[in-house]
Amino acid sequence: MADIGRLTRKQIKTIGALLACQTIAESASMAGVGERTIYRWMQADTFRDALREAANETVTQAVRRLVAGRDDALDTLHKLMLGARSENVRRLAAKDWLDVLHRITELEIIEQRVAALERAYYEQNNKQN
Repeated sequence: MADIGRLTRKQIKTIGALLACQTIAESASMAGVGERTIYRWMQADTFRDALREAANETVTQAVRRLVAGRDDALDTLHKLMLGARSENVRRLAAKDWLDVLHRITELEIIEQRVAALERAYYEQNNKQN
């Protein structure tokens, strides 16, 4: 866990800017610091760890929002698939539905294979010990 107490207010503001902007230059402008200052700060473990932790939290929050909206998204896609006037909209909705199903199925298969490999690895290592 990053020790945010060791960061300055400018560094904390810069971390927010780095997460909000697409470039270092934009981040520097938003945070009111120089680009070279950001690059120098990024060499420090404390700053880098805090930035990584903030980025991870941002991703976690985004995943929560995606999960929370899944039912509405599926309902919308289902309504379009069945009731849209345009044949092309119905086709695209059905394709999206099948694409998501395919990705979920692939992930489940990969998870099962990884779990089987992990079990085999641990069983093999336990036999050797």
